Amino acid sequence: MESTLEFRAVYEVTKNTVGVVSMLDGEVRTKVYEKDGSIIFTKQPVDSILEEACLEGGSSMAGRLTYVRKKLGFKYRRPVPVHEKEGIYAFPLHGSPGNEDSWFFYSHILRAEVDKYDQRTYLVFRNGQRAEVNASYYHAQQQILKTSRCITMIKANEEQVH
Repeated sequence: MESTLEFRAVYEVTKNTVGVVSMLDGEVRTKVYEKDGSIIFTKQPVDSILEEACLEGGSSMAGRLTYVRKKLGFKYRRPVPVHEKEGIYAFPLHGSPGNEDSWFFYSHILRAEVDKYDQRTYLVFRNGQRAEVNASYYHAQQQILKTSRCITMIKANEEQVH
């Protein structure tokens, strides 16, 4: 898959967003992976991108994190139901060494793996791309499982309401 590179001042999360990775490279603050293989660079920090996306979904990031903590008991590294109606859920992992957290979008994740040559942990996306994460394989797997549990709980709550 050939990826295209693009720069945007502001980025908006959509169903095609695969991951938002924190960078500290001059003016570029975030690297975004998209479903079609595109890579987008933006000045906008990861936390700002996610806050805007959560607000589009109906609540602040803080409100969504509180909800997940109270409903599931997750205190640390909580997944976020960014926009439940659109099926957009994200989970945090450390970005590249020395950078802030990065967030990955559950529906686009195929698996976590350890490269047999460099022994680093990668997330493999459904489109064939992969991104190195500064986390152990176990930690990456736990984040994927936490997000799955979050989705299941939210869907069960929606079914009870309807």
